[in-house]
Amino acid sequence: MGEGARNVELARAVVGQALEKGAAHAVLSPGSRNTPVVLALHDAAAAGRLKLHVVLDERAAGFLALGLCRASGAPVLLSCTSGSA
Repeated sequence: MGEGARNVELARAVVGQALEKGAAHAVLSPGSRNTPVVLALHDAAAAGRLKLHVVLDERAAGFLALGLCRASGAPVLLSCTSGSA
């Protein structure tokens, strides 16, 4: 198994753990540096395990994740690159 495949498997494990802890939403600001997490979140959303919100601006993604967390009382996953934020 190559390094890329290992990274995707690790990202899937991390997402799986978060789902087990009650996360039902994920906010994603995709970029080339978080590709393994993007793939893991996409797979979980495609399987109906979470609701995926894609937001291109990193700051807006952070605020959306915070709002979802406060409104639901449950953990929310956030994945973004460093960007300008």
